[in-house]
Amino acid sequence: GLLRRERARRESATHEVLDGGSLEVELLEGRLMGAYPRRDVRIEPLGLREVARLLRRLPARRELPARGLDVLAREGFAAAVGLAAACAASERDRITMADRCEEFQTQLVSAFSLIKGVAVTARGARRLPGHVHVTVEGVASDELLFLLDQEGVRASAAAACSSGATASSHVLQAMGIAPELARGALRFTMGAETSKSDVDELIRIFAKTVHHLRPPA
Repeated sequence: GLLRRERARRESATHEVLDGGSLEVELLEGRLMGAYPRRDVRIEPLGLREVARLLRRLPARRELPARGLDVLAREGFAAAVGLAAACAASERDRITMADRCEEFQTQLVSAFSLIKGVAVTARGARRLPGHVHVTVEGVASDELLFLLDQEGVRASAAAACSSGATASSHVLQAMGIAPELARGALRFTMGAETSKSDVDELIRIFAKTVHHLRPPA
């Protein structure tokens, strides 16, 4: 799959280490925690006994000052432990999940390309498995999102860094996508819980929605 080819390419190239980065656990199927790792900060792993001992020592939320120490509450510490577990699970399963999502991605790209007025963004370019971005000619994103939501489909408008914005994404503009097409941009993502039946149902619902909003001339 794409991920295996990318891994082989990276192993044969010179590795570059980032000084820092950020991570949201929602991207790893977790909840309510983020991290900001830095290269110059050494992190010592904790065993279960150390974690239990720290949890017993933490004060309850009601005993903390009003400002600055909420991060030390039990809920925050438990979320941090959850982040570590999510990272471990993601690393353990990422190859299998990536290959599976890449198969779904290929299926969506092929099916969406057959729908009149729909164009797959940057088709043929290297991309993360499980991500499909499209534009729909003559239709606004909010119309698509509303009807898709009525059918139980969760999608996002515009590029990831512009999601929620009403103006056309500057990222899509920089990619050479015309503003009239960018206004009908949608992004679909898949993950660990996505099934083959989910993908089949999405194809059916999306085609029906586009045909409803773009009736034949």
